[in-house]
Amino acid sequence: MVIDLGEARDAPVVDPPRWSRRRRRTAAAVVAVIALLAAVGAASPVRGGLVDVTIPVPTGTGFTVDGDALFLTTPDAAVVDPGERTIAMYRLPEARLAWKVSLNPGGPLRWMSVVDGMLLVLMETAAIETVAIRTDTGQVLWRRPGWFEPRAAGTVLMGDYRPGERANRIESVAVRDGAPRWSLTIPADDTVTSTRGRLVRWATSGQAWVYDDNTGTELASAKLPAADPQSAVQVVGDVLLIAGWDGERPIVTAYDLDRLERRWQADVNLELEFVSGECGQGNLCVSRSPNGVRVLDAATGRTRWGVDGWGSMEPLGPYLIAYGLEDPPRVGVLDPANGHEVADFGQWQTPRLAGPRVLGVRPEPSTNRAWVGWLDADARRTVVLGVATDVFGCAVAPSAVVCRRGDGSVGVWAPRRKL
Repeated sequence: MVIDLGEARDAPVVDPPRWSRRRRRTAAAVVAVIALLAAVGAASPVRGGLVDVTIPVPTGTGFTVDGDALFLTTPDAAVVDPGERTIAMYRLPEARLAWKVSLNPGGPLRWMSVVDGMLLVLMETAAIETVAIRTDTGQVLWRRPGWFEPRAAGTVLMGDYRPGERANRIESVAVRDGAPRWSLTIPADDTVTSTRGRLVRWATSGQAWVYDDNTGTELASAKLPAADPQSAVQVVGDVLLIAGWDGERPIVTAYDLDRLERRWQADVNLELEFVSGECGQGNLCVSRSPNGVRVLDAATGRTRWGVDGWGSMEPLGPYLIAYGLEDPPRVGVLDPANGHEVADFGQWQTPRLAGPRVLGVRPEPSTNRAWVGWLDADARRTVVLGVATDVFGCAVAPSAVVCRRGDGSVGVWAPRRKL
């Protein structure tokens, strides 16, 4: 595969689409817009701060970005027809080809993820199978039946779920060589989930078990209120959440994951709301579309604060980065102590990694352009580096933006100083 290194060129000086989508034709108008942006602190003017690379690809090639790695799959991973699949890895931001490997899964590739220096590929053959490929060499190291879930300490949990079987098998497997560490056989009707070193098994009767997911040792068991594990049970951080009712008011009860003892109750409806532990240390996020996000004290369940208009949030350095419900989402920065908005960046895609400065892309589907820039929480502004033209289907890595070009090739845009 040939990589065509594009010429580094300055992006045209245009209005950021937040203010106007019409191209200004006079220098006076450009100066006026820049002055306006400076006055409100929304964004710096477009700079010639990007270098772009074009990767020619065969028709039907798909791409996936994971960290600073770009994976090209030919044919696209979603193609159902059996046959050979080629996966090529490129290192970002240089878009340098690292390796190519061929697989013959017999069906689509369901999911790919980099775990501890290994690319794990979930393939559909006669059943579901996981293949492990070294990201430094492209060597296929092992393949095992079942789904995988990344875990800490160099392991993944493998679940071999087969329709019609009375029992399912779960194994803890070493990422480096696929060697099993421990296994657990459970009834097919039971639900298993895991978090922070704990594996939680739940039966529809309300019986629950907690295991150490490094050793498989049972740590606790208890009979808890019965609930539908598909919609009314969640494991978040170090608590098991079970839905219930207080009269006609939906509530949730939290149990610790050490002894399954009751910790607190809160007004949360698990059938309509989703709880995550991504609101910073000691907090739980409760999201309910389209009604915004509430933040609970993880130790007591008390509501600390709530904000409207956001769908999710997560830590960004000392702040919280919040994502709206639009596509691409509106991105803002919040004070984790009270939810006050520190900065509003407008609509951007980001890699959702810790900052406080992250790379972002803002697609403009009506013109097939995409704006690339830094979102700087400390400075409370965006720094627009340039614009990619005739592109669509963009994804963001920590060091580069990847988009499909109009001619079918894949383009990579990176801040000039990163190269």
